[in-house]
Amino acid sequence: MDGEFLYEVLELTKEENWKGVLKLNDESDKIEARNLLWVWPSEDNLRFIKDTVSNLNCVGIISIGCGCGLLEWIIEKSTGLPLLGYEVNREWWESKYSPPTFINLKYSKQPPDETTLDPEYALVFCYFNSGQAFRDYLRVYNGRVVIIIGPGEDLKQDMPKIAL
Repeated sequence: MDGEFLYEVLELTKEENWKGVLKLNDESDKIEARNLLWVWPSEDNLRFIKDTVSNLNCVGIISIGCGCGLLEWIIEKSTGLPLLGYEVNREWWESKYSPPTFINLKYSKQPPDETTLDPEYALVFCYFNSGQAFRDYLRVYNGRVVIIIGPGEDLKQDMPKIAL
């Protein structure tokens, strides 16, 4: 991962400057940006998420498989909605080899149970790559709103397909 790009992201997140973080992606070579975050939202995307979650009376967002949490940090700062980010591999995310994390990660057992997911929160999957885990989370989620974020038309990376 490019040290200068990461340093700029870290500085902007310390300043809570989410718009500055988004602007970095516009100015990057895209490869270094994708190494940190697979999908970079636009301000319109963020407004859509806020409006949708709020209009459907959800109190916040739960993101499953959030990785380093940069997307979730951007969503939380730009929308003002509470956000919980879950990962499963505590050993990796707390190791010296992982990238820095931008939110306080929560760790869920596998398979998850009903106590993991608050039904008053919208559930978000971004580039989720395990069909079985996806079904396991949906099976225990008692809420009404699921947001799936996946590859855009301009993304040239191959993503695993999930058979639902």
